[in-house]
Amino acid sequence: MAVNNLQIVQSNVEECELLAVHNPLTFLLDATYTGTAPEVCTCELWSDGSLINTYKLIPYSDFLLTRRFCFVGDVILRSYMSDFNDELITEKTLTRVENITKDFTLIFKCEATEREIDITAMHGAVQYGEAPALLPIYNNENETYIGGAGQPIYIYFYNKNDGDILTINSAFYDDAALDYDEYLFTDFDEFIFKL
Repeated sequence: MAVNNLQIVQSNVEECELLAVHNPLTFLLDATYTGTAPEVCTCELWSDGSLINTYKLIPYSDFLLTRRFCFVGDVILRSYMSDFNDELITEKTLTRVENITKDFTLIFKCEATEREIDITAMHGAVQYGEAPALLPIYNNENETYIGGAGQPIYIYFYNKNDGDILTINSAFYDDAALDYDEYLFTDFDEFIFKL
């Protein structure tokens, strides 16, 4: 028996390294082998250069010379993350939200073969049916944010490198609303929309 290759097979965790951990987060690992199928594969969980724990993967299904294993990681990853809270900050400022993310390295092992992936777990959730990979946040794709008049709006930007500088340089409107095709009404006088 020999395992030749290990591969993470689903794209919902390989599209980007930023993953929501308040939804089901499962890693599917295909172990390609010759001879007898492997009975045990493990996942070592590392953070900040230290081994946190080692977990056994669940044998999930079999294909021709491939055994698929499953690692259900959402509860495990969440348990090693600190709590975080939104903080009230001054208007039109940026601040780092402490403990909203944590970097992990997952090392999948099956016999002498290894597959390593780096992820950033985020205290966040996605809608039912969406992938746990947070691509819009990872790529900072949102352009328009909407909130109630006189209420705070929390806008989250993802910044992988602490040395990078983020700035607010786009226009903002204090008195505006969106029409049916999502363009801004700029002539809103708090009571009447003028077309």
